[in-house]
Amino acid sequence: ATGLSPEKTILLEHPDAIARARAMGLLVTPYTFRSTAVQGFADVRAEMAHHLYVLGVDGVITDNPDQMPSPPAAARP
Repeated sequence: ATGLSPEKTILLEHPDAIARARAMGLLVTPYTFRSTAVQGFADVRAEMAHHLYVLGVDGVITDNPDQMPSPPAAARP
């Protein structure tokens, strides 16, 4: 395996799983972010942003690629 794709809420409950996966050389790409299934966030863009820029996952699996958040200004080249 080169990566893990856990259901997105698992990482909210166990954020340490990301560091553990990285320690084994694995990428982390949670699923499925969709505008009709947002839990605890204002919208799917905010939910993806949290996972990408706060939790630090490598990518996301989404039904709404048009809602992909921009990186924070500090992370832009």
